[in-house]
Amino acid sequence: MTLQEGYSTTRPPLFTGDDFGYWKGRMEAYLQTHFEVWMIVKTGFQLPSDSAGKPLPYEDWDASCIKKVEANAKATCTLQCGLSKEELNRVGPFNSAKELWEKLIELHEGTSDTKVSKRDLIFNKLFNIKLQEGETAAQLHARIQDLLNGLHAIGQKVDNRDIIRYSLNAFPRNTLWASMVDAYKVSKDLSTIKLNELFSEFELHEQ
Repeated sequence: MTLQEGYSTTRPPLFTGDDFGYWKGRMEAYLQTHFEVWMIVKTGFQLPSDSAGKPLPYEDWDASCIKKVEANAKATCTLQCGLSKEELNRVGPFNSAKELWEKLIELHEGTSDTKVSKRDLIFNKLFNIKLQEGETAAQLHARIQDLLNGLHAIGQKVDNRDIIRYSLNAFPRNTLWASMVDAYKVSKDLSTIKLNELFSEFELHEQ
């Protein structure tokens, strides 16, 4: 089978502007397969300099410095290859893989103020989410998970009890779901039940 763009283990996932949180998670996993490359992205790198702060000539670099230079170049290349031309142009100039990565995050996740706005918007959607007419439990599960991924991308944690409560409240009070939801609330510990487990049971009930 021919691997599609973005689904290969030998090339980075491609980001074209949609669902940054999903791409970010996949790119982090890809970079972490090369530990030195990932650490350069996380900690940064500066060209070596002498005691006066002047850049050292290439011929004076030691093996450790060369290794870091190579890791930074590989990290930068990997990130660039994972971006469409439009996305790379949006980032603007950068001096290291770390700076490129941080600019991408700020561009798509925003500053602390915009993260608060995004958090409030996602929480509002999660609180009010409902099973739509003609929608299956599996499709509702996917929508809820997408919202949770959005919160995770901006560093926002959600209590497990709240996740399960929002999910149960999404089901309508009709003959198919009401008794199932009520039984679940009475018999299960909402703080420990897993979202996947809940929807596995609900999808089975739906059949």
